[in-house]
Amino acid sequence: MTKSVLIALLAVILLVVGAASCRHHRWCGRDWQRKQEPALEEKVMGKAYFMVSYAKELGISEDQVKSIREMKAGAKKDMIMREAQIESIGVDIQSALGEDMTDMMKINPLLDRKYELKKENTRALITLYGSLKGLLTPEQKEKMMEMMKKGEGKHCGMKMKRMKKM
Repeated sequence: MTKSVLIALLAVILLVVGAASCRHHRWCGRDWQRKQEPALEEKVMGKAYFMVSYAKELGISEDQVKSIREMKAGAKKDMIMREAQIESIGVDIQSALGEDMTDMMKINPLLDRKYELKKENTRALITLYGSLKGLLTPEQKEKMMEMMKKGEGKHCGMKMKRMKKM
C-alpha cells in the first residue's frame, strides 16, 4: 500500500514540476516545440550593433558610425511608441471582449489599427535595414561578410547560415 502511494505521489510531483517548467518557458517566450528564426528586429538591430562595434575593423568612418547610431535610435524610438499603442489597443480589445454583448463594430477598428501599427513596425525595420546596407561601401560589405563567416560577431545574435549577403 505504501509503495503504490509513494509511486503515485512521485508521479504527481513529476507532473507538477513538468507543467511548471513548460509554463515557465512559455512565459519567458521560449518555444521549444519548433525552432524560430530570430525576430526581424533582432536581426536588423544586431546588424547595426555589429557595424558600430566593428567599425574600426570594417573601415567605417566616424560619420558613418554617427549615421548608424542616429538611424538605429530613431527607428527604436518610433517602434517603442508604436508598441505602446499596440499594447494599449490590446487592453481596449480585451475590455470590449469582456463586456456582456461583444460589439464587433467596436472591436474591428481596434484590430485594424493594431495590425496597421505592426505593419508600420515591420516597414520601419526593413527601411532601416536598407539604409544600413546603403551606408556601407562594397568593400565594407565584403569585409563584414568575411568577418561573419569567421564567426566574429556571434554576440550580436546573428549566425552566418541565416544571413543573406547585404
